Amino acid sequence: MEQPEILVDVGELRSGIPKGLEDRGLKVVVRDLALGDYLVSDRVCVERKTTRDFASSIKTKRLFDQAVRLKEKYERPLLLIEGYDLYHTRGVHPGGIKGALVMIAVSIGLPIIFSRDIDDTTDLLATMAKQERAAKREISFYPKRKARSPSQEIERVVESFPGIGPVLSRQLLLHYNRLEDILSASTQELTRVPKIGKKKAGMIRDILQRDYRAGNHSTKGKQKRRRIVKRT
Repeated sequence: MEQPEILVDVGELRSGIPKGLEDRGLKVVVRDLALGDYLVSDRVCVERKTTRDFASSIKTKRLFDQAVRLKEKYERPLLLIEGYDLYHTRGVHPGGIKGALVMIAVSIGLPIIFSRDIDDTTDLLATMAKQERAAKREISFYPKRKARSPSQEIERVVESFPGIGPVLSRQLLLHYNRLEDILSASTQELTRVPKIGKKKAGMIRDILQRDYRAGNHSTKGKQKRRRIVKRT
């Protein structure tokens, strides 16, 4: 069988995991990955967080953005949390840790796996790479888009509204059920949805009532003027 390959983000070199993967018979290719830390195949991408990294990411909210982007781009993305002391990390209440885990696994739908230490993480990654290679999955920087169900397509439309992400999209759809009902709801009616305040409701109504042709006309005018300047 051909040697399994794994792409590793350059930021992971200091961890010692890439060397451990090579020792386990994997071909390690180091890249500056835009998303995730380990690209195992065209469908599996792993974001590795130590318990300290995880707590820090909760404070900055960066973690949730990463989780959403991983879920959108890859068919089988994973969050790997490494370490023993997850609920004893300084600066974050255990309740906040649990809330973040539920948000990621349930609301966003990103699977989470845990490892004891660097050796355990290395073993898990090596096992993933070998199984994906056995299934004839290749590494690709351009993964195939996941097939979406009709419900997911509707969620995607609502997520595109200003200030609305995956969580609020589901809140709106659970409340109204149909996209048509969301579009026809008034600002006051939208505020009845949990976590949709006056500001977000106003932003939704504003984008729905905006005049496309007026905005498009002004843009074309600017483009025309720029072309005239170039000719002179």
